[in-house]
Amino acid sequence: MTNSTLKPQLVDFLKSKHVPEELYELANTKWHVLTQKRILLKGKSYTRGDELTITPEMLASSVDRFGESLFTNFLNDAAQLAAWGEVRFATGPRPDDFIRLVPGSQAWKLAKQAALNKAGKYPYGTELRDEAMRRVEEQYGPGDLSTGGSTWTHAHNGGES
Repeated sequence: MTNSTLKPQLVDFLKSKHVPEELYELANTKWHVLTQKRILLKGKSYTRGDELTITPEMLASSVDRFGESLFTNFLNDAAQLAAWGEVRFATGPRPDDFIRLVPGSQAWKLAKQAALNKAGKYPYGTELRDEAMRRVEEQYGPGDLSTGGSTWTHAHNGGES
């Protein structure tokens, strides 16, 4: 989006708030969060898979006394890598096949443990417990929490090198 495709009122508003011109293209764009880390942005908490729309008001309120904005880091992946050491945001809405919890991550482990605790409340040997445990395995995979869901097997060769 260039300045010529923005509504004149929007351009006037952004100029009046001293928003750097390079950020005008971000006004009213939708993004989704890629990082598992919880991010606080303009008073709202976001985590992996959450969506946000960068409003003109957000852009305007982000400009500091030096005329800089954290949204400069949204312009490309290289800027995000330089600022945060990872790409935290991607343009557009979250894809339908987006994986919200990265297997093996701390958030994934906490979610799996919570699901196991919930399933474990049913008595052993009941269909309810078996079904609940199957659902946990379908969602999080087999294995324990320490391996990130993978089950590792090791062959032992009787002590030979």
